Amino acid sequence: MQLDSTAVLPNYYVGAAYCNLANTLTLPTNINSAAYKQVASRQKYYYSEARPYIEKYRKAAPEAKSKWAPLLYRIYLSLNMGTQFSEIEKIMKTL
Repeated sequence: MQLDSTAVLPNYYVGAAYCNLANTLTLPTNINSAAYKQVASRQKYYYSEARPYIEKYRKAAPEAKSKWAPLLYRIYLSLNMGTQFSEIEKIMKTL
C-alpha cells in the first residue's frame, strides 16, 4: 500500500494527538521521585513521536502557521531543542 503524499492533514492530526497525550499527563510535584521521572519520560516520548508529523505538516502547509507553530513551540520547548525553539518563538511572535 502506498501513502498519498498529498494528504497533509493526517500528519497534523497524528502529531496533534501525540501532543494532546503528552498534555494530559500530570507531573508529580516531587521532581526527585521515580513517578516524576516516569511521567516526564512518557511526555518526552509523546513529543518525540509528534515531532516528525508536525514537521512534515509544516513543510507541506507553510501557510498554516497558526496550526503548526504552537505545536512545534511546545515540542521544541519540551525536548529542549534550543535552535529550533528560537526559530519557532520568532514565528509565534508574528501570529
